Parts: sequence; structure tokens; C-alpha cells
Amino acid sequence: MALNIRDVITPQFVKDTMALGVDLTLDDGTPFPDAVFTSAIDHAISMVEAEVGITIDQRIFSEERHDADIQERFAHYPIHLDHLPLKSVQQLSIKIGTSPAASLPVEWVTINDHTTSKFNIIPVATTVGSVYFRSGIPLLIGDVFSPYSKFPSYFSVDYTAGFTFEESSFTFPAGVKKHTLTLEESYNCGRPQFTFSNNNVKVLSTGKNLVNLHISTPFPADTLITYSVHDVDPLILKSVAILASFLPLDIAGDLVAGAGIASKSISLDALSQQINTTSSATNAGYSARVKQYDRELKAALNALRAKYKRINFWAR
Repeated sequence: MALNIRDVITPQFVKDTMALGVDLTLDDGTPFPDAVFTSAIDHAISMVEAEVGITIDQRIFSEERHDADIQERFAHYPIHLDHLPLKSVQQLSIKIGTSPAASLPVEWVTINDHTTSKFNIIPVATTVGSVYFRSGIPLLIGDVFSPYSKFPSYFSVDYTAGFTFEESSFTFPAGVKKHTLTLEESYNCGRPQFTFSNNNVKVLSTGKNLVNLHISTPFPADTLITYSVHDVDPLILKSVAILASFLPLDIAGDLVAGAGIASKSISLDALSQQINTTSSATNAGYSARVKQYDRELKAALNALRAKYKRINFWAR
């Protein structure tokens, strides 16, 4: 079941995918300790987040401040939040200096791109009168309340960034091949990736919070199905898994023929056997696999940077 990225990229996942076919045991036959994999996974997650500029597991950010420019009123004050992808905005306020914040209706937040954490402030007709005119809150700078064309750290935003993870269960009705499942969360950053307790359940199509399911042979009775789902980009999963595999592969490569041994030979009377490995002072036994993974990693990170990049300047 998946509640965060570490429930998806586990030590066993790395062993079954990126390190498949590798002898992950020490010279005395004991398996690598899980700490080797968990520490490698933690480092890999941090590196991918830093390289791409994203937040994978959900995090709450409070009172993030953004400047206001009077010219941006014509574009309904577009705001690019510092952390992405954007899941939801909990509070929108205006704050002048260190004075107490004046809350604005969160309904004014119109998210137009969850992936790049961009939204606009568009007043809703049912609340604009009560907030602006009755309370006297100066939403737009440059008026009689605040005669400035620019104001630093004017808007304050509380929000949640990161990908969505969910685990739950549902009942697949008896005698039918298709069933529509309503998810508890909305998935706005990509196609949801599912794992079901019954492998006969397949996904036909998905939406933000709906998924159409199908089975080839109907169940004879109502069947309880558990599932986990997330919307983490598959390239992110691949990048984390590759980075997490480098440490165990390097260790295993050093131990191919024994710690620090590049070649060894055995002879008995007229019989002899010699074994040479790719290990050396600068190479480990699995260097070829590591180099191939490194090429795949660079391609994946380039694609991710292109997907999540943001334009941080423009002309007026």
C-alpha cells in the first residue's frame, strides 16, 4: 500500500528491478543489511527533488510571501508558488510588512496548473462585495488605500505541495464486468498508478477522481478489493530507483570475486583454473550496468526538467 514515495520505492523494489540478478550478499553469505537500501533511497529522493525542483511527498507550507505589482492586475495576479506540484491552497491572505494578515476567500484561488504550482486571484461574485467593500480590505494596490505600484511580500499563501497517495478498498459488484470507482482524492498531476489486491482488476480509463475498472470474468459474489494509488510520474520513480541502486551495485561489484580481488587462480598438479573480473582500482564488477543506468538517468532527468520547468521572467 502507498502512503508516500517510500512505500512505492522500497528496498525490495530496488532488489527486484534495478539490482535483479545481482548477488546481494557479503563474503560470509549474509545478505546486505536493509540500511544500505533505505539510506540509498533517502539520498535518491533528495537528489531527484533537488535536481528537478519538486516536492514528492506531501508537505504543508505556511505564509509563503509573494510580491504584488499593479500591472499584474490585468492578468488577475498570477502567482507561481515556490514548491511544486501544487495539491491545494488552504489560505490566501494579504499582509503588509509584519502586520496581521487579512484573509481573502480561498475561493478566489483559481489553479490553472497544478504541475507548475501556478494560480490566479479571481474574485468570486458572491464574496467580492462583502470582503472588499464592507471590510475595507485593499486587495488591489495602487488605490486610495495603498498608493503604490509595487508592494513586496504582499500576498501570503498557505498550501500543500507534493503528489497524491491513497490506499483504501471498495466492493466490486457480482455478475458485472465493469465498475466505476470514485476515489477519495483528486489526481491533478498525472495519470493515477494503481495496485490492486486482485490482479484480475484492470483499469480502463481514469479521471481526476474517477476510474473505470474492468474484469474479464465477473465475480460470482460481491468482492472486496483493496488498492493503492498515486500520481507520481513514472520517470520520477525510475530516477529514484536508479539512484538508489548505485550504492548496492557498487558494493556488490567490489565483492564479485571477493573483497578487493580482480583475479584469482587455483592449481592442483597439472590442473589449473583462473578467474578474471572487471574489478580494478577504478572499476567495480557491475560498472557496465552502472554506466548504462547513468545514461538512462540523465535522459530521464532531462525530460523531467523540461516538464516541470517554469518561465520566471516575462516582458510587459
